[in-house]
Amino acid sequence: MELQKKLIEILKTTPSENSYLDYKQIPYKAEKQVDALKDIVAMLNSSEVIEQDKYIIFGIEDQTLRQIGLVFEMMDDAILQESMDKVEPRPKISSGTIQYQEMQFGYIYISGKNTDRPYVIKENYKKGSKNIQAGQSFIRKASKNYHMSRNDLDDIYKYGKIEVMIYNKCISVKPVSNMKKSKKEPNYTYGIVDVTLRNHTNLPISIAGGVVEIYDQGGQLRTRGGICGIGHTLNIVDYPYKLIANDEETMPVYFEFTSDDCIRLEVNKDGFSNLLITARVDLWTIDDKLYTTREELCTFRAWGEVLHKVRIKY
Repeated sequence: MELQKKLIEILKTTPSENSYLDYKQIPYKAEKQVDALKDIVAMLNSSEVIEQDKYIIFGIEDQTLRQIGLVFEMMDDAILQESMDKVEPRPKISSGTIQYQEMQFGYIYISGKNTDRPYVIKENYKKGSKNIQAGQSFIRKASKNYHMSRNDLDDIYKYGKIEVMIYNKCISVKPVSNMKKSKKEPNYTYGIVDVTLRNHTNLPISIAGGVVEIYDQGGQLRTRGGICGIGHTLNIVDYPYKLIANDEETMPVYFEFTSDDCIRLEVNKDGFSNLLITARVDLWTIDDKLYTTREELCTFRAWGEVLHKVRIKY
């Protein structure tokens, strides 16, 4: 049920391709299993979205994002599983179809629990006119796939990983004083969510941007706010948040939130949302790496002038 919910959410919003999402107009054919292997292994090895579920959706034009549905049948899942036997360590994935707006779409689901990187081809494999060699590996960066390089392997073996998670499963919206502003300047209202960031690497990282997305229980995106600040600053563009090597911090993340967002989240006059909501936080570094939390069920409360449209309504 959770997988179906997520797939419907993707089909409703059709976000751009990225490290954990790829679109294909037609499914892989049985003789194109080498292409499937390359695409799946690249996603499994992505350093930008470790421990996050990944998806390949069939029936969408990847250039225009136009939904056309399946023109050809999805290949049998047994064929895909046979191909995965050529990967070491053996990943857990699944495939299937889903109905949306009277069209059928296909998918390959790559669980975020596949974290034993690097994933490599363990034996020579030929299907149709294409072949792949034992020892080869691939990695996905943003929306493109590449051959695994020595530097990529160093990142995996030497530098460990970075974890991001929503800490207390609570979103608050209230006026915040910027410590770098003059006292004469007014306070502004922000959404706030506490996030834990764990840097299990030998290098510092600098977070320079991101977004917070809030969904309803049906998986529909209700609001999306750009991140303005983290920790002690409300200007993340000029003052990126820095976390030293092999360290962990939990800090508030401040994001854009307006009175219109209160309406979208069906907030009542007391500041509570009438919806069951989930949230996800995306953070990106100054060198354009993306780190994403899991989508978490959260409580919600708003205070102050941000409720003025809600109070007019009631």
